[in-house]
Amino acid sequence: MSAAQIKRSRNRRWSWGRWLLLLIVLAGIGTAIVLLRHPATGQGQAKSGLETAPVTQGTFRVSVSGPGTLAAHQSVDLKAQVQGTIIYLPKVGDHVNKGQLVVQIDPTSYQRAVDNARLALQKAQAQLESTRATQATALASQRQAIASAEAAYTSAQTQLETARANLAATQRVYAAGGATQQELSSAQRAVEQAQAQLDSARVALETARSSLALKEASNAQDLRNLQLAVDQAALSLKNAQQDLANTKIYAPFSGTVSAVNAQVGGVGVSASVSGSSALLTIIDSSSVDLPVQIDETEIGQVRVGQKVDVTLDAFNNEVFHGTVTAISPSATVVSNIAVFYVTVNVPNPDGRLRPGMTAEGEILIQEIPDALIIPKRAVQTVRKRAYVEVLKPDGSTETVRVELGPDDGTNQVVVSGLQAGQTVILPARASTTSTSSSSSRNGPGGLRIPLGGGR
Repeated sequence: MSAAQIKRSRNRRWSWGRWLLLLIVLAGIGTAIVLLRHPATGQGQAKSGLETAPVTQGTFRVSVSGPGTLAAHQSVDLKAQVQGTIIYLPKVGDHVNKGQLVVQIDPTSYQRAVDNARLALQKAQAQLESTRATQATALASQRQAIASAEAAYTSAQTQLETARANLAATQRVYAAGGATQQELSSAQRAVEQAQAQLDSARVALETARSSLALKEASNAQDLRNLQLAVDQAALSLKNAQQDLANTKIYAPFSGTVSAVNAQVGGVGVSASVSGSSALLTIIDSSSVDLPVQIDETEIGQVRVGQKVDVTLDAFNNEVFHGTVTAISPSATVVSNIAVFYVTVNVPNPDGRLRPGMTAEGEILIQEIPDALIIPKRAVQTVRKRAYVEVLKPDGSTETVRVELGPDDGTNQVVVSGLQAGQTVILPARASTTSTSSSSSRNGPGGLRIPLGGGR
């Protein structure tokens, strides 16, 4: 190859290189112009690989849940109140109605005790009535004696007054010389005798009255003693009748016999004896109670009357419905965790639920129908304002300010700002890169909030 040919070949290679460099520079300038004219402000083209979620509409439930073990709504241990031979008992599993006889103890000795106590009461009452009648007769006689003594005293007073008047007249006549000394002396003796009779009548009257007062006091004490005997006999009869009644034990409520700890022919030991055991146990199976363990951080949301969904492994998570009936006033420490027991009553008309079954209770705190729901992760907060990034149908994105309702930790209710069917973008769960600030404020996860506060 000649020198001229080599020179032309080099010139051609240099020409192509310059053109290629020029094209690269022009492409870079064009890209820069596009970026400068269309900066990212929260409304832009969606990037590939974004995680999104639809805005759904439906019923939103806020609830708290916890485990528990079913217990009978009512349970009673029936013990004998008297000792004796058992002549009737039901069997385990028997259904009993309220007021039905469930235990019978031989009443023979207790019936005899009632008869004897009744006879003793009748005797005491008869003695009281007889003494009262005798006392009445004796008192009537004493009152009659007092009346006679009063009459004698009155007569003696009259005789004394007459004798004194006669003495005064005799003294006047004697002074005039019309009466003898003997007549005057006789009149004086008559006064003295009348005075003596009056004094005697006064003593007799006072004695009669004092005797009556003493007798009345004595009689009253006798009657009180006899009345006390009557009362004691009546109490003995009442106790004997109660013991007789206690030979029969009745079901305090309708339910099922869950345990029998005695047998017919055995001896029922009175509950007053230390260490005595129940003859049988009755449980009310028409409803069951579920003591649900609720964490102390959630107990403040629970109220009596709230609805509860109860599920059991024994029934393949079939849902049973109950109601909160009680909340423990203080916490119980379980495995170093403070929990509160919430009692849930669950109707059990068919008897499928049995005490001892483990269950899970979900207490409904709040229910919102037709709520707009998005994942809680889609919400980002800037200066106490909530925003989500919406993916538009054309692939662009828009930052929207929203008003929030309640959440359950996973899902979030949106009160305003979104519509059902829209799509929201979920921020990346974790990021290891940092971005520099620009003319817009960046929210968590890369959300761009335009200057001016957004919408």
